[in-house]
Amino acid sequence: MAAAVRSTYGPEVLAGHGAFGGLYSAAGLTAMESPVLVASTDSVGTKMMVAARMGRWDTVGQDW
Repeated sequence: MAAAVRSTYGPEVLAGHGAFGGLYSAAGLTAMESPVLVASTDSVGTKMMVAARMGRWDTVGQDW
């Protein structure tokens, strides 16, 4: 999968960050000085940790 994702990279892609994030140049937004879009996702493990700390399991596994 990683190779397929990398094959879509253009010059705007500044860096990938593991399997869960990336940096993308947003220089086309000319009203800002050197803007960068940071995209991130997280895995279910972290969501389970948050649910455990909150003692709340009714929303685990739901995507909005």
